[in-house]
Order: sequence, then C-alpha cells, then structure tokens
Amino acid sequence: MFNLAKTPRRLAAWHATACWIGETCIGLIPLLAFTIMHKYASSPIQIISCPTKAKLDYTIIPFCNALPDNISQEVCILTVVISGLAVLSLFSLGPRARKSPITPFSYFLIVAAILSLLAGAILYALFGVHIDRGAETITYWVLAIALFSSLSLAIEGAILDA
Repeated sequence: MFNLAKTPRRLAAWHATACWIGETCIGLIPLLAFTIMHKYASSPIQIISCPTKAKLDYTIIPFCNALPDNISQEVCILTVVISGLAVLSLFSLGPRARKSPITPFSYFLIVAAILSLLAGAILYALFGVHIDRGAETITYWVLAIALFSSLSLAIEGAILDA
C-alpha cells in the first residue's frame, strides 16, 4: 500500500495542499457574506442606473434601468486574495518561510499570480462601477489561473524545502 511516511516529498506536498486549502478558504469569506446578505436580507437592495442630465428631472425615471445583482465582484476579491497570498508566500516572512530557490517554473507561476492579481483588481473596479460588458466568464478564468498558480507555488515550495 501507499505510505506517505516513507516519502518526505509526498508528505510535504500533501501538507502544502492542506495549508493551501485553508488559506483559500479565507478568501471565501466575502463570497459567504454576499450569499448570506442576499439570501437573508429583509428587503433586497436594487441598484438603478439613470441617464444623467444637468438638471434633476423626474421625467427620466421611465428611462432608468435596474442593474442585475452580480456575484462576480466577490469572485474578484477571492482572486485578489488568493493571488496576493501566493505572491506573499515567496517572501521570507514568518517561521515557515520558503527556503528553496525560485526555479524557472516558479517565475512562470509568479507572473501568472501577479497578472491574475492585477486582472482581478481591474475586474473588481469594472463590476464596482457597473461598466463591465459580460466579463463574468473571464472573471472565472482569472480565478482559475490564480488557484492554479497559488496551489502550484505551494506544492513546489514544500517539495523543494523537504
């Protein structure tokens, strides 16, 4: 049978995966808050977009549009948190700092994490001011890249440190 104790690198990889899952769950807090607020709120909040005029005129009310509620902003927060923690894990901070050198694969993952962090922040801003144009799909792709780079950096660092 498969014994993890005989292979310290496998044990390190499993430990890194478990720690990564715990750190990723921290990023789920805004998503959980969004879900709870929208499920149990006594009155839903409706955001309305109206055309602007120089003078406040109540005749424009029929031209106002209700903006749909969107969870993508919380997905962007999750992306930024995961990517930020991945990049932060490379610095020599704390008692369990990464001791292994940064490999060429690490550089690729660092670039992917930084790009997903920046894309998550930009998409968050677009969703925040409601000027996105169907960016939900790309938001989930950016999250997938953040998850992949974060997990890969955690496992690689743990294996090299073992």
